[in-house]
Amino acid sequence: MKYTTVSPNVTIENNNRIPILLSDGRVIGKVQNGIFKKRISGSKHFLRKPPAIAFSVENLTQAEQAGAIKIEVTDKDNGCVYFCTLEHFKRYSWELQRGGFERQRALALSRWDVAGGKNSTPKTIPTVEPALEYINQPVQLALL
Repeated sequence: MKYTTVSPNVTIENNNRIPILLSDGRVIGKVQNGIFKKRISGSKHFLRKPPAIAFSVENLTQAEQAGAIKIEVTDKDNGCVYFCTLEHFKRYSWELQRGGFERQRALALSRWDVAGGKNSTPKTIPTVEPALEYINQPVQLALL
């Protein structure tokens, strides 16, 4: 398979999938057809309090530079697919720093559209100020 390096951390495969990498070089997702796709185990990787999905700021930047305009997260535990636009994520997410992890941004589960698994009907998210319900609330600082 042929690859083209577009920056120190981003390589394009010849099938137009752009891997998104951690600082140690491990692939954590990909951008394909304008969608940043990531498969995770929700029981291990979702925030519990408040319930949310978080990404490193670096990975979000890589995805945007690779042309992502949407985000799609598949929970391998139950088959649910969480999705939103990158613009929606930026507007309604909040920044957090937990444990030994890099800077992250998190979006409450209630702000994602969900398909598959138990939650097969996409939700309509009301427009309110970004993450106001979590200001001055306890935040999970580390994964268990």
